[in-house]
Amino acid sequence: MEDKELINLSVNQSLRRTIFTSIAVTVALAVIFGFSTYFKVTSMQRFALPLLVGMIIGTYTSLCLASNLWYDWRRI
Repeated sequence: MEDKELINLSVNQSLRRTIFTSIAVTVALAVIFGFSTYFKVTSMQRFALPLLVGMIIGTYTSLCLASNLWYDWRRI
């Protein structure tokens, strides 16, 4: 199997699970951030906001960048 086919198969197999997991965690973190903003609990805001941003960036990196970097690395 060629590398591009392997990457495509792998991304397609894990895409749905990755998106659903990321949505669930992002919603939970957004709720934590929302309640901590409403009740003015700054320690929870400082906890939830970086996790929320990190979850979004991590999902993007896993889905869009990792496979391309792996392919480039294999060609070297």
